[in-house]
Amino acid sequence: MATYPIHNRGWTRAEYDQLIARGSFRPGERLELLGGQLVVREPQGSRHAVAIELALRALQRAFGPAKLTAPSHAFQRGAAGRRPQIRGR
Repeated sequence: MATYPIHNRGWTRAEYDQLIARGSFRPGERLELLGGQLVVREPQGSRHAVAIELALRALQRAFGPAKLTAPSHAFQRGAAGRRPQIRGR
């Protein structure tokens, strides 16, 4: 049996935003764009939320509160788009 290489095409942020705007994803579908690939996000429980909050506080102590944003639940872009959990401004 012959085998053939698989070629992946990466998505740009602009293309991802267009897919969201067109309603290409089911409501509540948890996807994010990582390195050009659409990846299903795992559910976030209370332990995850605590870990993110602790990481945010540690980064704020290291770099100052003006340099960092709040956890991701404050940044939603529709049914599928989410912002990174901790990002620089």
